[in-house]
Amino acid sequence: VPQHADLWGRHILLDDKPSVAGIIDYGCICLGDPDYDFFPTLVDVGAAFTRRVLNHYGHADPDRAIAKGRFFAAFDAIDTWLTGAEEQSDWKVADGRRRLHAALTV
Repeated sequence: VPQHADLWGRHILLDDKPSVAGIIDYGCICLGDPDYDFFPTLVDVGAAFTRRVLNHYGHADPDRAIAKGRFFAAFDAIDTWLTGAEEQSDWKVADGRRRLHAALTV
C-alpha cells in the first residue's frame, strides 16, 4: 500500500477554517504499512487526537493502529539515535534518546 511515510504536522497544510488543505513533502513515499503514516500524529498530539483521526478515517482497528504507532515511534527514535552516533552528531543522539524515552513511557 502506498504511504506518505513522513506525515508530521509540519507537512499538513491547513486553511483558515481550519481544515486540511493539502499534504506536502512526498520525498519518503514508499510501499508499506499504511498505519505507519499515523505514528507522527501520535507523537505530535497524542493518542486521543490520533484515535479521533483514525475513527474519522474509518480505520477498522484504531487500538491496533495506536499500539503499532508506539512501536513505530520507538524504532524511529532508535534510528535517529544510531544515525546520530554514526554521524557523531550530539543533538541527534540526544533527540533519539529523548524520543525513545517518550515512546516507551506513553
